[in-house]
Amino acid sequence: EMNQKRMERELLESSITKARIIISQMEKDLEALASRADDLKKAVTHSEERRAAIENVLTSVRAAIKEQTAKAVDEALSGAKRERIEELRARLAELEGYKAECKTKIEELEERRNQKGREISELNEKKIREESVAERLETERNSLAQKVEEEYGLDYASAIQMRIDEYDYQKSLTLINKIKRKISELGNVNMLAIDEYGETGKRYDDMTVQRDDMKKAENDLVKIINDLTGDMHAKFKTEFEKINDNFMDIFKQLFNGGKAKLTLEDAGDKDILNAGIEIYAEPPGKKLQHISLLSGGEKALTAIAILFAILKLKPMPFCVLDEIEAALDDANANLFAEYLRKFSKNTQFIVITHRKPTMELADTLYGVTMEEKGVSKLVSVQLGEAVKLHAAESK
Repeated sequence: EMNQKRMERELLESSITKARIIISQMEKDLEALASRADDLKKAVTHSEERRAAIENVLTSVRAAIKEQTAKAVDEALSGAKRERIEELRARLAELEGYKAECKTKIEELEERRNQKGREISELNEKKIREESVAERLETERNSLAQKVEEEYGLDYASAIQMRIDEYDYQKSLTLINKIKRKISELGNVNMLAIDEYGETGKRYDDMTVQRDDMKKAENDLVKIINDLTGDMHAKFKTEFEKINDNFMDIFKQLFNGGKAKLTLEDAGDKDILNAGIEIYAEPPGKKLQHISLLSGGEKALTAIAILFAILKLKPMPFCVLDEIEAALDDANANLFAEYLRKFSKNTQFIVITHRKPTMELADTLYGVTMEEKGVSKLVSVQLGEAVKLHAAESK
């Protein structure tokens, strides 16, 4: 690492040396450029001084030439010619003034001409607009005359005689539209409307009677539904409490202890039928907790306890169970089999299972075997008869 750092330092020193050489060369170039700039400044200053001297000389020369020219003219002209020249100059000044006056008048006349041209253009535009308005009004007048003739059978001259000077067109137009809407709402005139009214009135009376009967029936049904709902609330609450008691008792038997309960979500007495049900279980050695916090086997055994609690409330003559103890371990499977045996005094069970404890306590076993490939065979065993036969053979 030191060698590497040393090499990096040498590279940096080499770079610094190169940079210093480049800086030195640039400084020399800058000095040369500065010297060149001073020379150029001196040359420019010298040129400015020469230009100023030349301009001074030219000015002096022009003044001398002008002075000499005036002097020569004065010497060349005699007194009479000078007077004539002065007259011509005065006349020239007078003509210049007249020329200026004429120019001013010409400008004024041009301005007046331009203004008149603009006024003529505006008048032409106004004329075109008024002609367009006149044509539009004439068209509207002809259209209105045709409309009056078609709708009211009057010609234009007759309509003019009926003219009202203080007529409010907008107010009348609103009134006309309102009347037209009312006429449109009336629809076509039906000559059989009176007869149809009688029939419709009779139908209305019949339908009113039917509506009253329907309302009465609706009220009766609502009363019956409310009574049934009240009975259902009371029955559900009573039966739920019984199921809860059965669940607590069966839970203790299946788990050899512990506590469990069913609770309704806080939905109030009015919504008890739609309330959710929460399941809490406390297996031996654990605290009371929600069923979602239990293990898979504990959940299955708790569900079995709820099933038997419902069956105990309403015993059935026949029930089919499909591998409900599959998630249980051997100890809990034995507890389930023993309780199922006890419960089978009032209900006949068909159990689909692969667990030995359940099969050992069954009265009859049914199985499917395949002695030959593709050929299934049903096998049944009466375990009670098999036990008696085994006992007889043992004696």
